[in-house]
Amino acid sequence: MAKKVLSIEIGLRYTRICEMAGLKVTPVVYNCITFPTPEGSFEDGYIRDKGILGAAIRQQLIEHKIKTTDAVFTVNSTKIANREVYIPYVSENKIKSIVELQAKDYFPIDISDYNISYYILNKEDKAKGQDRKIKLLLLAAPDNLIQSYYNLAAAMGIQVEAIDYIGNSFYQVAKRQWNQGVNIFVHINDNTTLVNIIEDENLLLQRIIPYGSNEIVEKVSRNEVFHVESEEAAIALLKKEKIINYQFEPEKDNDITFMSASEGYDQVRKEIKAKEDVTESLKFLVNNMIRVLDYFTAKNSAKKIGYIYVSGFGSSFQGIVQLLKNEIGFETKKIDNIYVAEFNKKVILTPAEQVDYIACVGAGIAPVNFGVKQKAGLGMKKTDVKSWKNACVFVCVLCGVFAGTMAFVKIQSVAKQNVLKSDINELQGVEVIYDNYNAAKAKYENLNKMHERTISKVDCLDKILEDLEEKLPAKLNLTGLTVNQEQLIMEAEGSGPLAISKLFINLRDIPYLTNLQVDSYSSTSSEGSSGVPAITFKITADFSETDIYAGLEADRSEDKAENNDASNEDSK
Repeated sequence: MAKKVLSIEIGLRYTRICEMAGLKVTPVVYNCITFPTPEGSFEDGYIRDKGILGAAIRQQLIEHKIKTTDAVFTVNSTKIANREVYIPYVSENKIKSIVELQAKDYFPIDISDYNISYYILNKEDKAKGQDRKIKLLLLAAPDNLIQSYYNLAAAMGIQVEAIDYIGNSFYQVAKRQWNQGVNIFVHINDNTTLVNIIEDENLLLQRIIPYGSNEIVEKVSRNEVFHVESEEAAIALLKKEKIINYQFEPEKDNDITFMSASEGYDQVRKEIKAKEDVTESLKFLVNNMIRVLDYFTAKNSAKKIGYIYVSGFGSSFQGIVQLLKNEIGFETKKIDNIYVAEFNKKVILTPAEQVDYIACVGAGIAPVNFGVKQKAGLGMKKTDVKSWKNACVFVCVLCGVFAGTMAFVKIQSVAKQNVLKSDINELQGVEVIYDNYNAAKAKYENLNKMHERTISKVDCLDKILEDLEEKLPAKLNLTGLTVNQEQLIMEAEGSGPLAISKLFINLRDIPYLTNLQVDSYSSTSSEGSSGVPAITFKITADFSETDIYAGLEADRSEDKAENNDASNEDSK
């Protein structure tokens, strides 16, 4: 693609545009634009409001004085199905006809509503006694998804040159820039993450994980600990500060002692918990990446993986690269430049900022080009009279066959309808059974609600005493304990303020106790064995609503199981 085109990547948060000449040797980028995607105009690859989005793109082109009217779109959508298939080794100009002929065998869908495209993963070397094959990644995109981009282009007044798939867009850059050894490439977008495993220039495996940076941003923006008022502020905080931990279960520092009444201690605990929640949200992504790697290594045990390279919007968040390194176990690097493309001098971007346009650059080099159906209609040539006559005869014959088929189908439909009516009459008694089931279910739910209202904190006294016994320091005496439905009041005696601090910290680890406070504190003249004056104090704590009952129900279940085992032994 030697002429200038607009290579456009539309995302949930941002839209990126490159004006470029996609030469296969060295692509040249003349302009780069990034702007917020208008809210509500885009969803999972679909253009939902062509008017608003088209006007926004058009305005950006005018402001940057860009007059190019041919466009390549790269699409990122979970609605695009893909399959890895092998076909006989043929010349590349014959692959398309083979794919079109066998597409219905590869996808369990009505392919008449889909655009089918492909790109080559690798070509097998010739092995003795075996036929060579070509490995393809087939793509099936819904017609209405592809059509939405043509509608957008029409609203903007530009011509669609090609429509690419983001997996191919990324691959076109990766295979040219990192073409030595086996490496993993992780491209974190808004709602999805693209995982590629590439050996030299061959794409060995490609998977889409339905998780992206959007979930991380939402976690931060919803948590009051981070004090952000918008998602844009949450993004800025994620890029500036290390909100994401380097591992899912960081080691705890046991050498730090906090005083019991310290407000700083509470704040630190809240911040630690908030960061753990944000990091925990990445487990789905990491676990799915591990499954992909396990699948790959099981089939390619002899191939040694070199590096994990990370790119995309989510790669700019502090800590995410180190987390992937620690949890997956391979050396991990953030992609910090695109040196296979030449950026014009008037493109004022750092090499790291240029990486944001990696999908745009790849789409401009060699797109897979969805949209054959739409283009076929536009590029149709005039047909001679003889061809039209032959076509008319064929249509008449086809209509006759269709009429006969419809008559046969009608006869079959009437017969099937009679069978269904007979089945309905036989199964009328099922309705009575269903009504009885609903009545019994309602009674069961009412009994459960009555049972829940009979549970009291007093029922949990054994568990409370057991937990307190475990948490009380050795040099502290419990002189009084009061338990009611809402609160626990504990009177104790110990040696010095350190005893209070240690008890206070230990009680914080009991999950069903909250709002711990020291209500009274007094010092006596007597001294303990350590020479420190003895003190008496009172601590109050509120009960939470769930955890203590869950533990009680578990204990009851164990007791019931033990009683049943004892009964069985007695009966023997």
